[in-house]
Amino acid sequence: MWKLPQRLWGNETSKDLWDALKTLFGVQNRANVVFLKKEFRRMHKGGLKMSEYLKAMKKIADNLALTGKPVDDDDLVSQVLAGLDSLEYNPVVCQLNEKEHVSWMELQSTLLSYERRLK
Repeated sequence: MWKLPQRLWGNETSKDLWDALKTLFGVQNRANVVFLKKEFRRMHKGGLKMSEYLKAMKKIADNLALTGKPVDDDDLVSQVLAGLDSLEYNPVVCQLNEKEHVSWMELQSTLLSYERRLK
């Protein structure tokens, strides 16, 4: 079996090095998942344009998927609606919450149209 120099991260074989890398990635991945989940729950529209808010939420959801912890569409829709902290969005939030299922595309279309009507 081919051996790596011992000075390379203290690993003697390529398997040892691979195992060390998997462990290191696993620790970073867990920390990233915790961070992303926290961001996902804390995100609010605030002063963002609706398009910016939707992109930010989708980016967090996509990054969670890349870590192996995907967010299903129902959770994404629910969290986006929960992050609409302005009273002016209550009518559309109530309308969407009454539906049994709202797709990501329908949510985006409805919220972007509603924002245009507000202006």
